Amino acid sequence: MRPDGAFTVLLLISSVTALTVPPPTAVTVSCRNLRVLLNWEFSDQQPPTSFRVETQSSDGILKNETTEHQYDLTGFIWESQNHYMGFHSVRVTALQRGGESQPVQSETFTFNKWKTADKHCLLDFPPVEVVAGDSGNIVSFPNPFHFYTELKQDEKGGALFELNISSDQGNYYTFKCRQTESVCRYDLPPSEDTCVRVGGWLAAGVEKVEFNQTELICPSKTSDAHVFTFVFLLIALVLIISGLTVSIYKVKAWTLKTQQESEETQALNFQPNNEDPQLLREVEEVFSPVMVIESSSCSEVSSEDCGACFMEEGWLERGELEEPEDQEPEDQEPEAVGNYDHGHVHLDVRVDLGDGDLADAYREG
Repeated sequence: MRPDGAFTVLLLISSVTALTVPPPTAVTVSCRNLRVLLNWEFSDQQPPTSFRVETQSSDGILKNETTEHQYDLTGFIWESQNHYMGFHSVRVTALQRGGESQPVQSETFTFNKWKTADKHCLLDFPPVEVVAGDSGNIVSFPNPFHFYTELKQDEKGGALFELNISSDQGNYYTFKCRQTESVCRYDLPPSEDTCVRVGGWLAAGVEKVEFNQTELICPSKTSDAHVFTFVFLLIALVLIISGLTVSIYKVKAWTLKTQQESEETQALNFQPNNEDPQLLREVEEVFSPVMVIESSSCSEVSSEDCGACFMEEGWLERGELEEPEDQEPEDQEPEAVGNYDHGHVHLDVRVDLGDGDLADAYREG
């Protein structure tokens, strides 16, 4: 076989293989506010299949590959003003075993009010408040340029918001809100005490991104709002003060209880220390009269003069010295006392311990 004939056969086989890969079906684009999602269906998953996604726009072509049956285009659309102001379409191709299906084109879509496309995507309008003032209703809402940070890609482009207000009485008002204004506001005439709808678009030159028109919004009374705010703050303040008072009371009660338990524990666990110098001094003070007698100079005098000696030292008053009632005969030897084997001369004395307490003391001779 000639070489060019073999090449032709291989080309035909490859074409047949490629044609046998079924294409995806039901390729659709959904745009819910900022999010743009591409979906499709595929009936044959054997063998494993992947899909090539080609996004075509006025700013170029982006190619990606996935094994899912959907692809998120949000990041691509909002990465620049050229993209979200542009015109887009997507082609999806199934890939199997080196072969591929015929590409399937999605519907065309855009966020630009002035572009012609199968689907026009809209952004949700920021939350609107209508307040009944003394001189007329006030319409206000967050500036969409600050509410949707994705729109700040054109921060230096001089874009502004062109807005319109229509009342249920058939009146129509337009105004503009610039990028530097964080809140867009419009004061309605005093006679316009009705409900309104608000709509508009982001304008960058001749290009415009459109916003959904709101539902009918009726005014609220400022006095009611102020009263509600005041009551709410008052209740919150009372609750905070009550909570702090209860907390402080509990902390104080717990502290006093802990101190009392600690003192009781210390009292129960107290054991005198016999080696404590202060305790020894207190004991000596109690028994000092007897000890003074032992160390008194009266030990050097005779028994007859001992009483006078005690009186001189302040221990006895005259007349307090008494003789024992039962005296033993003089010729009888006194009995041994203690560990001594010889007799002793005993002198009974009355000693004042202080505070009116008296005790008997004996003097050994």
